[in-house]
Formats: sequence, C-alpha cells, structure tokens
Amino acid sequence: MARTSYIRQPSFTHTIRLAGRQPDRPRPGPGRSDVIDWALTSTSETQSRFMAGSVAILARHHQAMPITKIRVAGTILGETADGVVVVPAAVDYVSWTERVARLRGAA
Repeated sequence: MARTSYIRQPSFTHTIRLAGRQPDRPRPGPGRSDVIDWALTSTSETQSRFMAGSVAILARHHQAMPITKIRVAGTILGETADGVVVVPAAVDYVSWTERVARLRGAA
C-alpha cells in the first residue's frame, strides 16, 4: 500500500521518486520505514524537494558516520550509535525556537 501511495503522490516529480531509490541511502533499520510515511505528508513539489534534500543530507552523513536509528518528529532525525542526533535540513540558518530546542531530545 505505501509503495502505491509513494508512486501516486501528486507532489512527487519523477526526479524526486528516483532520488529515494539511490544506492547511497541508509539501509533498512529502526525508523527507516517512517520516512515514507513522512514523505507522503508532502502537499507541494517544493515541500517534496525539501524532504528529498533532507533525506539526501542524511544519506551523505550516513556514509561518513553511520545512522543507526531514524525518527520523524515533524521532520526527519537521524541518530548515530554514540547518540549524536543529526537533523538534516537544506537551510542556510535555523532560528533557535522552542520547537527546535525540543528536537535535541527527540531522537
């Protein structure tokens, strides 16, 4: 069912769908199936591109320092074996808000 929903998600372009199938993506493990459910919440192509970019950042981080767990807490979060929380976001800066502060303990 999730696969059909992923393929039919109207805000995913063909490029975005293919990005999720790249071999450098983290392998199945705790929380990784939640990424599809998170991606399916996208309501626009812009949001889908942001989500795909966040997954790509997490995948690049995984190559250097493996991600052992993934959680979705409004956005996608990765956690390494030694407890480092990785919040991938294709942004130039982040405002420190109450919501951002809560992410520190979310993973």
